[in-house]
Formats: sequence, structure tokens, C-alpha cells
Amino acid sequence: MTSQTKKTRMTKGQKTQWQRHSKIDETATSSGDSVWDRYSFADAMDAAGEPLVYEPNATQIPRTLVYRLRLDEREMASLQRLARERSVSISVILREFVNGLADERTRFELHPGASACIRDPNTHEPYGSFAHIVIANNGAFAPRVRCWFTFLRADGSSLFPSEMPGRWSSAPEPISTNAVTTRPDAIQLIHYFDPSKMSLGYVQDFAKGEENHIAVAIKFADGSAWGWTQESYQHNWRHPSWRLPNEQLRVRARIVSDGQAFASEFILDCRSQLEGFGVTSQDEGRPSSPLPDVPYIRLVKP
Repeated sequence: MTSQTKKTRMTKGQKTQWQRHSKIDETATSSGDSVWDRYSFADAMDAAGEPLVYEPNATQIPRTLVYRLRLDEREMASLQRLARERSVSISVILREFVNGLADERTRFELHPGASACIRDPNTHEPYGSFAHIVIANNGAFAPRVRCWFTFLRADGSSLFPSEMPGRWSSAPEPISTNAVTTRPDAIQLIHYFDPSKMSLGYVQDFAKGEENHIAVAIKFADGSAWGWTQESYQHNWRHPSWRLPNEQLRVRARIVSDGQAFASEFILDCRSQLEGFGVTSQDEGRPSSPLPDVPYIRLVKP
């Protein structure tokens, strides 16, 4: 076999390179070969693609700090087990743990919330206004989250001897209703305080990324302002233990979830008119869009 014959046989099975930017004809030849059988597109694809350049440690974050950590055998065995289960190094497990602790500190965010006007159901006139804060959950599902409020004067002194338990706005109201016959052809609905529903307002489940409102205080058209809690319904919305003075106050909100506390401080001006009654913070004002109106329900003793 000559060298020329050998070269011919080596190149006989090679495909012709397709010319870049040429139109592809899908018509098969008489022998049944398609354009995909007769041509190679490797050079055309290489020319159109991006060059692959190797960069050492391109996907790694440079870490220059080293901390020596002493562990006992049980602790080291736990770390090794976690690393084996995920096929990663122990350093990855430790970094994720540290980053997770940092994320937990900002799990809940507290912001000034919109106000809600209270209207008389008969005259539809403004009867009062609720001041809210809004709590956002940036972490995983959180069950039975609680909230407490501390009211402070401008000088930092406490207005009350204890914290006020907050009531979640989405919780069922501790109210029950009976239909009473007032005349043979008339029925009147009587609303009364129902203590069996009290526990429902103190806790709130949070889905991941969910927001919930909680009322801080209520102000009436007569100018009086009161802290708002679940027990306020028992006193026709005016709890005598939480009456607020007609001055600017600081309000410290404390959220507790799974044994961890998240706190933030707000400003509540009880001197403002109903339409301006709400909480603000040093960084944020009250949202301009109000919440839906709330009907005032006068309660009677059962």
C-alpha cells in the first residue's frame, strides 16, 4: 500500500466543514444522506462560540483569615458526618453555620405600617384610627410568633411598669354575636366580648416571606389615645391600663420567635389628628396608602 493510498483512505471518512453563515438545506440526497450526515459543523460552532479560558480559583471567594478551632472527638465526628453526607469539606459546613447565624439576626424586619380609619357603621363618620407596624419574615416558616410593646417618653423613661402584649390584626376578634328579637318582626344583632377567643390574638404563624400587621395604638375622635391589645375589646376598645398621654412617645416593639428576640423602635405622636395618627421611625415614614376601614363595634355585657 502506497503512502498516497493510505492518505486517501484516512481522509475518505472525514466530513466537509460547513461554511459559516450559509443557509442549511434540509433536502436529502438521492442516497438518503441529509446535510447533517454530509457536513461537520464543528468549526462553525467554534467560531461562533466564546473562547474557553482557564482561570485558577475563578469560582472561589478568596479567604485570607484563619481561625484555629479546638473540638473534642464527638464534635469532630459530627462535623465529619455532616460533611460526608453532603460530599463537601468541613470548612463549608462551618461557613454555612456562621452565615446562618448572621442571617438569623435579620430574620424579622419591623417597619412603620399604614393606618386604618375606624368608622361608625351607622353614620360612616370617622370614629378613630389605628396605628400599625408591619413585620416581615425573611427566614423559614415561624410558628406562634409573639409581640410586645414598651411605651417610653421622650426622655427614655417607661410610661407603664410592664410591656403591653400586642394583638395581631389578622387574628379573629374576641367577639361573639347573638340575634335578639326586639319586636315580632325585627331582630337586632348584639355583640359581646368572648373570653374563649382571647388566646387567638397573641400568636401568629409566619410563612417564609410573609408580612403581617399589628396595631400599636388607637386614637378616637374625642382626642384620647390608648394602647391596643387583645384585652381592649373587654373595655369597649379603651383599656384603662394603657391610656396614652397627649405627647410624642417612643414605642419599642419586640418580636419573639423560637426563643429569639427581634426589636425595633418607633415614634408615635399622640398629638396628631386622626388622619395623621401613625408610627414612624428615624429612617422611614408612615406609608401613604391607608389600610381598609374598620367598622366600630360597640360591645355589650352578655
